[in-house]
Formats: sequence, C-alpha cells, structure tokens
Amino acid sequence: MRDLQKPQKELQIGLSSFYKQAVHFLCADSMWACQIWSNFSAMCADLQLLLVMWVIDGQVPPQHSLKELIQRVLECNLREAILSHSVEYRKTYLAALATVLFSGESSVWQPLHWTAPRDEPVLPDCVNLLLGDLEDQRCGSEFLSEALCAASLLLSQWPDSSLRAPVLERWCSILENHRSPESPEVLRMSCAEALCVAGVSLGLREHCRPFLSRLIGTGLWLLQDQSHQVRMKTAQFASMLHHTRRGRSCKSIYVMQVNKALQVLLDLLLEECWEEPGTLEVLLSNLPQVDLRTVAQGASQTGCASLYEQDEPNVFSEPSVMCVHMLPYLLQMAEKYSESSSLGCGLSMWVEENAAQVLNNLRVCKELLPADKPDLSLVGSPPGPKTSQQPVQPVRAGSFCHQTVGKAHGSTPL
Repeated sequence: MRDLQKPQKELQIGLSSFYKQAVHFLCADSMWACQIWSNFSAMCADLQLLLVMWVIDGQVPPQHSLKELIQRVLECNLREAILSHSVEYRKTYLAALATVLFSGESSVWQPLHWTAPRDEPVLPDCVNLLLGDLEDQRCGSEFLSEALCAASLLLSQWPDSSLRAPVLERWCSILENHRSPESPEVLRMSCAEALCVAGVSLGLREHCRPFLSRLIGTGLWLLQDQSHQVRMKTAQFASMLHHTRRGRSCKSIYVMQVNKALQVLLDLLLEECWEEPGTLEVLLSNLPQVDLRTVAQGASQTGCASLYEQDEPNVFSEPSVMCVHMLPYLLQMAEKYSESSSLGCGLSMWVEENAAQVLNNLRVCKELLPADKPDLSLVGSPPGPKTSQQPVQPVRAGSFCHQTVGKAHGSTPL
C-alpha cells in the first residue's frame, strides 16, 4: 500500500505491470480492497484506471459492503471523471459505474438507488456534461454509447421535484438522433438499453407523460432495426413497460417477441397518447414513402420476388409489413378527428401535403386490384406467428385515406 501511495516523479520500467498485479492482489482481500478504494481520489491516474477496470472485470462481490463502498466512491468522483482528458478513463469509469449500479440477481437489470446526496448539484451537473458530449458527438461511438447509458441511468435516479422538461427534451432528441440505421450499431444498442434503463420509469411519471409518445416512437424505430440484438433489447423495453403499467414486478419477466412488442407499443400509444401532438407524426413516420406506380413498374420488369429468397430475419424491414401494422392505428386516429383540435390540425396538414400522392396511389391500387380479381389483401400480411391483429385490406387503407382527405376537402372521386 505504501508503494502505491508514493508519488512517482519519474518513469519506471515495469511500473504499470506492478500496479496491475498489486491492485488484483490487494482487492482479492475485502479489508485491503476497502482501504485502497477509500483512498481512490488520492491515487494516481494509472491506479484509478486499473481500479475501475477491475470493477468491469466482474471482480466486485455481490451483496457485500465493498460493493456499497465502491458505489459511493464512483458516485462522488463522477464529475471529475467526466471532465478527465483521458477518453479511455472516462469510458471505463462510466462502464464501471453502470456495473455497480445494476443488480445481477435477475434476467432484467434493476438499477440500484443513488447513494450520493440528491440535493447536491452533482447529479444534474453530470447529466448535463454527458448530454453535452452526446449532442456534440465527441470522443467516438464507444465512449458515446457508455455516456448515453450513464446519462439514462442518472436520469432514472433524478427526483421528480427537480427534473425539468428541457433535460428530457435533450435526452429524447439524442435518442431520436442515434436510433437511425446510419448510426453505429453500438449506439443503436445503447438507445435500446437507455429505453430499458430510464424509458420505463420516466415514461410513467406523471409530469413526464408528454414525452411518452417520443419514447414509444424510438421503440418502434428500434424494433425495425437490422440488428437482432437491438430488436430483442427493445422488445425487453416493451415487456418491462407492459408489466410495470399493470403493477407487476420487472425483476423476472418474459421478454415478448418483436411482433408482439410492436403491437403492445402501438396499443399503448393510442391508449395513452392519442391526444398528444406528436402521436400522429410517430405513426406516419413509420409508413414508407414510396410511389406505388414506380414500384409496380419495377416489379413487372424484374418479376416476382419473395422475402424468403434471402432468408431475411427482420421482416419488419419490409415496407408492406409495417403498413399492415400501422394502418389500423391510423384508422383509429382518423376516427377521433373531431375529438381533438390538435389531432384535427395534424391530419389536415398531412392531407394538404400528401393528398395528391395518396389519391394517385389509390388509383394504382384500383388498377392492380380490379373488381373481378380475387382479394389479395393477405399478400401484405407479415410472415411468422399469427397475432390477434387482423391484416389490413386495401379497402381499409383506402378508408383511412378517404376519411382524412374527405374531412379536409370533401369526397374526391377516384
């Protein structure tokens, strides 16, 4: 211990190896580990990095006073770590904090309570610093993924009395920015983890309800992700949300399949958020923007194609599949046109911007499906396990368009 506490005035060969072996040797004994962690802030930067790496390696014993001490030390030194000039140290420190703040007793991670005094400005300052790094996209995707998870974890610990809308607005915007397919997979996975860590608790707080539709919108995007791991992590968010709203514990839950998770989130969106101004935009943003005539011409030139020819595991990347899931909910929104002024304005604006293309696509549908031909509505139904939701027939899709177009401009013949 005395050798570790001595200040090193000059470079010594083999010093880093000695530090590493000394940390592992001392931390193997709980008494010495408590002593070295109690002096964490007085240690040199190399020793601090080795200590947090030791935490990530899973060496901390669960249900032990040592874990509580490490948690307090990491919380108290968090601001200094975020301001460190070493990206490697900042990234490793945030990962270590997440490791000790989560319980490994169940299949679903459960955040532990923040032990530092909440009336001190440490928590808000750390969140603001991390959100700033995420907004400026500094230090690379690996660090940003850890920063997003840490910021979400700290937000979930933020007391209601001091949590303000601008902070949630910044957090939701960051999730919406990094959920896109163009973002690195590590960041998209962090978005899904952020929903699990903070989306459930924040989305169900009364003063955070205006942001629930945006969190569900991010979940809908990530359920269509090309990565199976991202989709399954997002399905875990839907499962946790489903259980929590029914007063059930999330310590051990059954993670639902992606198609079921999609339906659960859409049901919740219309049940809780149909009057919110952003709900209609969430639904419409998941509809593919395609010109049916161009698609039909291309199909006639290339011949029939099957989704199964490439064995694509993500059926929700197929535009027709998302249309099948979205159109019933858009129909329900159109039926509530007169019950909400904000919804009515949103539908009217959408009609003004899209009426010409919608009517043109309906004419194409009429040409493709004349009255004497059999009903081909099942062609658009999603493959895989059946759900209780019935597939959308072309007449229902046309009904949605006619309801919205007709309400704004009157009936328009095809």
